Amino acid sequence: MDTQTAKVNAEEAGGITISHMQFSRGTDFAPLLTGLKDNSCQCPHWGYVLKGEIIVDYSDGHSEKVGPGESYYLRPGHSVKFEKDTQMIEFSPTDELNEVLAHVGQKMAELA
Repeated sequence: MDTQTAKVNAEEAGGITISHMQFSRGTDFAPLLTGLKDNSCQCPHWGYVLKGEIIVDYSDGHSEKVGPGESYYLRPGHSVKFEKDTQMIEFSPTDELNEVLAHVGQKMAELA
């Protein structure tokens, strides 16, 4: 993926997708997740923030911030947004990730 607000380079290995991601300040995934269960991402992710900050909102009302130098686990039922330019490395189960990405791709086409 290479858009004005997101750059993602990913490789699959052993059923896990390993991604190097960069998101611009102001990027919010919530509109792209509408229509999924709880209007949120149902794929778990493990990762590490290189710079910037991830703001995570869970469908149960819990929120958290993950900053530079911190590792994270995002459980199913989340959405993310970025108030700072952010760069991170992330590991996700490929099959579950592909389900979410197919939905996100449809939403991006609808919103274009």
